[in-house]
Amino acid sequence: MGRRPHTLPYATPAERAAARERLAAHLDSGRLIAYPTETVYGLGGLPRSDGIARLAALKARPAEKPFLLLARGADDLAGLAATPAARALAASFWPGPLTIVLDDPHGRWPAGVRATDGGVAVRVSPDPAVAAILEAASGPITSSSANRPGEAPARRVDDLEWVADAGEDVLVLDGGERQEAAPSTVVDCRGRPRIVRPGAVDEASIRGVLEPVEPLFDARAARGPEEGTVGTSFNLLFVCTGNTCRSPMAEGIARALLAERGWGHVEVSSAGVAAAVGAPASADAVDVAQSHGVDLGDHRARQLSRERVGWADLVLAMAPGHLDAVAHLGGADRAELVTAFLAGGGAAPAVPDPIGQGRPVYEATFATLREAISAVLDRLAPILSP
Repeated sequence: MGRRPHTLPYATPAERAAARERLAAHLDSGRLIAYPTETVYGLGGLPRSDGIARLAALKARPAEKPFLLLARGADDLAGLAATPAARALAASFWPGPLTIVLDDPHGRWPAGVRATDGGVAVRVSPDPAVAAILEAASGPITSSSANRPGEAPARRVDDLEWVADAGEDVLVLDGGERQEAAPSTVVDCRGRPRIVRPGAVDEASIRGVLEPVEPLFDARAARGPEEGTVGTSFNLLFVCTGNTCRSPMAEGIARALLAERGWGHVEVSSAGVAAAVGAPASADAVDVAQSHGVDLGDHRARQLSRERVGWADLVLAMAPGHLDAVAHLGGADRAELVTAFLAGGGAAPAVPDPIGQGRPVYEATFATLREAISAVLDRLAPILSP
């Protein structure tokens, strides 16, 4: 065996803190590190062309086989399109041994981590050493197993001497021996989710998370690259007849409940299938909403349109006839009665139109909508909780 690689102790919080400055400078220079994860030692660097080229050469990796990314979370993944299924899986299994493949519709990530079909594989590791590395890097790093092609995974620093023999200036972070563990499960979420590689998270667990969200939300993934980008809004549209009573109250209630939950990334609007465009909310709707702290004074009626339906990730209608109108405009795959989330799988009733029936009926309608919308947000929580 030839020269040994440069090694830094990295097993304790104090050791990781002491290594931070040197580690950051090493990565910023485009060089590579070998580092401990919760499974085996990994090999990688910053997701830049210089570091990716070094890693590909060291691993003899063909260009069409990209490296995955280790990230701190969604904030590190600008530009990647996250379907609701991907959000649900991430909320359930990150940090943990689950790799999720997302689409990079605008080509923001470099070749070498972005596959030729636009997919980027990402994971959030629970290992404190990985977390410290990502903080030092101020973002994600590339990841590959730190072994020669065809050899067993590296579980201790002694397995990493080959990186120095390869002539690369690789900094080895010594986190001690890694215990044998299953690799991460890989799920491609760029459409209907599919397991690409079985691993530590079993299929039954993945299906258990996806079953509640697939029927209503998976269609979002097929609606174009502008939809579902990590960090952008989830769009919620309420629909009634004239957009002066039920749907404006629903819109106002949703805004209030979203503010309570701190979900600033969820956008809300409303429209009517037969709206008198520009008409204010009805006086009773305004008064009842105001008594509950919801201001409808600035509301003006909007007509339901194909553009508004296309904007929405989820359309919640007051009655079956409104669902028919939404379906006619291309939104059948992501529309439901607002009361369906209260029905528990049973028949969902319409929300009756209170127009002209006096304040007590408006009060009852407001209460029904508030209960239903709270149930909607509870159902969306695995996907949309920040």
